[in-house]
Amino acid sequence: MAEQGFTHHVYRPLTVEEHHPVGYVQDDIAWARKHGYGSRIQAKVDKARLDNPNVAYRKSLPEQRRRDYDTALGGGAEAREVSAEVPAGGTYRKRVGGCVGKAEEQLYGDPEAWFAADKTATGLQAHAMEAVLDDSRFTAAVERWSQCMRRAGHSYADPGEAREAVRQQTRRLPETKAFETEREIAGTDATCDRDTSLRKVAEKREAHHPAPAVHPDGRCGREPTRRTHMRKTAAALAALGLAVLGVSATATTAHAGPTCDAKWPGARDGMVRAWQLNDCSGTYLGGTEADDSDWGNSSGPFQGSDENRASSVMNSGYVGSYDIVAFYRLTNHGGGYACLKPGELYADKAAATS
Repeated sequence: MAEQGFTHHVYRPLTVEEHHPVGYVQDDIAWARKHGYGSRIQAKVDKARLDNPNVAYRKSLPEQRRRDYDTALGGGAEAREVSAEVPAGGTYRKRVGGCVGKAEEQLYGDPEAWFAADKTATGLQAHAMEAVLDDSRFTAAVERWSQCMRRAGHSYADPGEAREAVRQQTRRLPETKAFETEREIAGTDATCDRDTSLRKVAEKREAHHPAPAVHPDGRCGREPTRRTHMRKTAAALAALGLAVLGVSATATTAHAGPTCDAKWPGARDGMVRAWQLNDCSGTYLGGTEADDSDWGNSSGPFQGSDENRASSVMNSGYVGSYDIVAFYRLTNHGGGYACLKPGELYADKAAATS
């Protein structure tokens, strides 16, 4: 970026310890007792996203220089398009260019070969997560976890329900008491995970199902910076136009979407958006710069029936430190997730999976 005449900050506000992934299965007792489910870390991430010096720098530029900045960073509309056919079906497309493209090439080599491998592995990963969550041995282990939690005074059916209950309970408490409650329940959750070998069972059942090795908390290549829940995603979003989610596609072809193209804001504005129908059409369900852990409840930017209505999603988040959006299968950031990464602008043709 300096060679192109721009400033770009390497911005890492979280420590290595804070980058600890909090997945559906969490058995790090010491971490849970200290950080709970990571609410304060997420608040730190949210603040850092707003305070990102790259965002402030970009906003300070004149309009033409902002466009030049976006082109230098990601290649702009003229960037080369690469595509990947994946075994599960579907064609995935991505724009590769600018300094981000050069950095990816240095990291991964041939961008087309890497993109194909990444999309194939991530698509199979989503199916593996679906299979693990429905596996009878895993569900039996979750029941043992639930019994352990009940003995400790917490009646929850599964880890996702525990986290959602904590989120709802702590909204009504003073901040200090809320965090104390979160840490206590998260610590018990992790202890029961360990006592019932829930992670070990998950890993064994994961190995049993034919797919690349995946951790029960999923992966986005690097840790996602925004998390949201949408039931239709984890194994059901297909490609459209400039971008795709790294999950198994239900469509057999992909093409440029004129409506999504028309609704792209022109420049990144920090938002993730969702529409009811394909190609960013139909009812606009909403947009947000923050997280929403449950699209089916009565709070947050997505509510009620939004949980199972979205067929198109768009990520116009700022490229840099806070640009990956993770769409979770379960509420409260539980289960497997699919990601909309930098350069993968939007995806559609989501099909309900439950």
